[in-house]
Amino acid sequence: KKKIDVCLLDISMPNMDGLQALSKLARKRKRTKFLILSAHTESWIIEKAMKLGASGYITKRADIEEVIYAIQMVYSGLQYFDSTASASINNGLKENSLKVC
Repeated sequence: KKKIDVCLLDISMPNMDGLQALSKLARKRKRTKFLILSAHTESWIIEKAMKLGASGYITKRADIEEVIYAIQMVYSGLQYFDSTASASINNGLKENSLKVC
């Protein structure tokens, strides 16, 4: 019932993983922004989180200043990806566009 501006989620959680939680929460809380903070760096996980409604993705390698900055960016309506998440997405795009026989 309370207004939540930014929700910080991990991917690996007990009972329900962060992607499942994100899917459910994003449907119920249209005005809430979601930021993933996770050790997972696989491009498919990051891409799925974005499709489910996350506005940003940072890895647990990020220092506290970057976490705060990411929260501020997402709160202001922008997207934020740390350097590890960005590199993973770029590598995933390259792999998906490469055709091998």
